[in-house]
Amino acid sequence: MLEKRVFVGVFVLVFLASFVSASPSVSVSDAGVTSVSGAENLYAYEVQFDYTGSASASFGTFLGGTTSSGTNTKNTIFYVYESKLDSSKTGVSGSGTLFTVTHDGALNLTYATFIDNAGLSYSIDYTYCGDRSCNGVENCSTCVTDCGTCGGGTYCGDGTCNGGETTATCSADCKVVGGAGGGGGGGGGGAPTVVIPVITGLELDTNEITLDMVVSSIREKVIRVTNTGTADAKIETSSGDFGEKVVFADKSFVLKPGESKDLKIFISGGDKAEILTGKLNIGGKEILLAVNVKSQKLLFDAMIVIPDSSKQIKPNSKVNAQVTLIPMGDNPRVDVTLNYIVKDYNGKVYLKESETVLVDQQKSFKKQFYTKDLPTGNYILGLELVYPNGVATSSSHFEIAENIPISFKTILISLIVASVVVMGLIVYFIIRIGKKKKIILRRA
Repeated sequence: MLEKRVFVGVFVLVFLASFVSASPSVSVSDAGVTSVSGAENLYAYEVQFDYTGSASASFGTFLGGTTSSGTNTKNTIFYVYESKLDSSKTGVSGSGTLFTVTHDGALNLTYATFIDNAGLSYSIDYTYCGDRSCNGVENCSTCVTDCGTCGGGTYCGDGTCNGGETTATCSADCKVVGGAGGGGGGGGGGAPTVVIPVITGLELDTNEITLDMVVSSIREKVIRVTNTGTADAKIETSSGDFGEKVVFADKSFVLKPGESKDLKIFISGGDKAEILTGKLNIGGKEILLAVNVKSQKLLFDAMIVIPDSSKQIKPNSKVNAQVTLIPMGDNPRVDVTLNYIVKDYNGKVYLKESETVLVDQQKSFKKQFYTKDLPTGNYILGLELVYPNGVATSSSHFEIAENIPISFKTILISLIVASVVVMGLIVYFIIRIGKKKKIILRRA
């Protein structure tokens, strides 16, 4: 597992550092067969999917027989990676099957990175205008490159808000109705207040989403919705304070008893680097959403991670975090500003801290944050790494709760300790009884 993590980390550092002139592309069949076309001296790759349920990958032979390969998951992202192990650094050109994904839920291609035998890389975001596919909220009026020219009554100006149009992309057809929603600086802002009826017997496969994005990009997420009730359920959706930055593929839909649906959500990174928080609503159930929007061209990357032991804490406790700063360019030596923030999913900010750090190599350090006077609830601890001409962002979720359930790990450790103590006492009494018997025998 450690080797896989090291490989992924090195992989990400390499592909963000440069871009190759070749332009390979990836395609995925309904059966999960993932193929590459237009490869030139391909030596390594990583492909990302949004998925639900479970997923695994079996690798083909396009890169040859001697490779290092594997998969990884984070939240609802499934990573597949492979690299040749060849001392001569010989790449592979042409087209062929990279791997096949076996899955029991939704599977959507979102990102791919290719590295050639010279160490140069090329990446494609399959969720934005120019990705060679008319998908997400794209249409002929918002993305001619992928969707072609408009015609037939589905273009901006046809008098109907359709085809993925929003008030941001086509104000002529789509009008904002109602006042702005509350929330105090949550996600997009400016959304009309919507009351969603609560549906009993409704299950979602997640209640929390954290996304890493770049400005001016669009990501697609899939949430599995299941009606566990005994009657038909009309389910309505709302993007809350995110407004037009979050678009549901279906504003409302009906599920029969026992029926499930993979609901698509399209999320926009906006036009500036920032950390956005807010709540989505599906059938009266809330989903906590945090979006870490980064600059398009990164010279640095940053990660802030809260360990499991601090994911749930009591009021007035400390939050422990691990901060990692990763320079992406050659010979970096720059003073960067680190802005820390604690905010809830209504957009309210409770804590701000800043410090300046000289970065000349990858750095990792621990920090503690006090939560004095913070009410119980869900929060994110965010990090903005600010440097000349760019911002890198990261965040991690934690919860403040009065009653924290004891984890299985804690129970297991307690049982082990108790067993050791009991065994020690038993051995002690056995030895002591044995000594008494010897004394009695000697006296006799």
